[in-house]
Amino acid sequence: MTFPMDYLRATPTLSRFGRSVGWFVLVLGVVALGGCRGERSDNRPRQFFPDLDDQPKYKAQSGSTFFADGRSMREPVAGTVPFGAKPFTDEFGGVDFAEREGYLKADEHVFTGKETVLDAEGKPVMDAAGAERSMYVERTPIEELLGVKRADAAFGAAYSDFMALGEKKFNIYCVVCHGALGDGKGTVGTRWSYPLPTWHAEQYYRGGEKGADGFFFFTIRHGVPNVGESVPYPLKMPSYATKVSERESWAIVEYVRALQKQQGSPLQSVPERERIELEKRRSATPRASTGSVSGKGGVS
Repeated sequence: MTFPMDYLRATPTLSRFGRSVGWFVLVLGVVALGGCRGERSDNRPRQFFPDLDDQPKYKAQSGSTFFADGRSMREPVAGTVPFGAKPFTDEFGGVDFAEREGYLKADEHVFTGKETVLDAEGKPVMDAAGAERSMYVERTPIEELLGVKRADAAFGAAYSDFMALGEKKFNIYCVVCHGALGDGKGTVGTRWSYPLPTWHAEQYYRGGEKGADGFFFFTIRHGVPNVGESVPYPLKMPSYATKVSERESWAIVEYVRALQKQQGSPLQSVPERERIELEKRRSATPRASTGSVSGKGGVS
């Protein structure tokens, strides 16, 4: 048997350079075999050609010694055009740009239900904690939501569809507690540990303490907090922000307003066709037995 080294020594025609190459290949093969033993190491691998595999970067909310304010996260560059700022409604790359405002969320009225309080100079008013003061918007920003002016002929049909959306979502998520009439007498509401409020109370009408449309919207999006030091849950009414979108939340608000109007409207305000049907149902309903009235409306 002839080994490689014997072959190198026995070859008179092989130059010194050729023998050096042979030695190099032999040593390289031994080193390579040593790296195939399956051993693991915590040391970083040697990168002879990194190809930008490792790059310095800042992580979110981390500090920085480069910027004067010490923050790694920066404000947008002046003049940056936000996504959705231009009227582009075509579909591109599988994204429907007609819904671009839902990504941008620049209109605080539509997406927060609040508006910033401004002073006489048009500057935001700050509270004691240094944050901007805000207040609930009084009315649903319906024209912004529908994309149609009230004076346009298409407004009626668009608003009807919007109201139908509110009724649909209300019947899915709200009726079980608040009842079909918004009186707090839903299937679950009547079994609650305390009486649920009725939206027909004076404070929930426009002009009341909780009568702003933005209040209803904000409550849907954020829930109702529990008050007290030892409460089992932080919210006594959960947030429905993951269930309904901003648009659907406003639709529910409009439907609640319709329920309020319905409760205080006379029968004559109902369209004739529906009024006739209601009168038929009322006449078909058996009357309760009469008795003497005692107190405030009680029957004995």
